[in-house]
Amino acid sequence: FEKPMNQSMLRIRLYRLRPNQRYSYEVFLAKENDSPQSAAHGTFISRGTGFERFDSGPYVAISGDRPSFALGTFAAYPSLVAQGQEKQWFQGLLAVDAQGYIVWLYSLCMLEA
Repeated sequence: FEKPMNQSMLRIRLYRLRPNQRYSYEVFLAKENDSPQSAAHGTFISRGTGFERFDSGPYVAISGDRPSFALGTFAAYPSLVAQGQEKQWFQGLLAVDAQGYIVWLYSLCMLEA
């Protein structure tokens, strides 16, 4: 995420975001011994994964008590084929948050794997 700020560029890396979700942000800056001042605020939509099944809502159904984990990870192998999207398949590692949304993935079928 990059945001121009008064002749400067602020670059912040954000992790564990859900795909295609709207987020609000506010950045505060403070000099030593000073109170923080709001420097920037706004909204953005996180990028999707390109897989409709991962981007359209929770991937894992979680029921009962709230899970004790912050992230759950697992492998999708052999290839996971999205229903109705037979030409789009995924094989690799996935991480979901406590509500079942994909927040990280690593494809084992890409050249860099």
